[in-house]
Amino acid sequence: MFSATADTYVLVPGERIDALTCQLLLQEAEDEALANGFVHIVLDGGNLNSISNAGLRALLGLARQLEQNQGQLAVCNLSPAIAALFKQCGLDQFIPTLDAIPGLAMQARAA
Repeated sequence: MFSATADTYVLVPGERIDALTCQLLLQEAEDEALANGFVHIVLDGGNLNSISNAGLRALLGLARQLEQNQGQLAVCNLSPAIAALFKQCGLDQFIPTLDAIPGLAMQARAA
């Protein structure tokens, strides 16, 4: 079970996560989240319209990296289509899907 705490960073991608944008997303995760001691990351998919295979692989890699540091990646605010893709690919077995967590989002962005 995912536990949102003060060491949780909210990552907000644009409309797409593809081969190009996933590198920027991973760079933000490293530079902003991991470098500043966050061990849990929530990807807020409220803006997300599409995700490529490269994007899915990048998220799985990030989830594994966080697990090695006793952290976890979770997603929230996914559209029904993106949520169905996560389920179809089996990513929902590795990356929990949460309901919207607005209090956490405000806390992480203010930090």
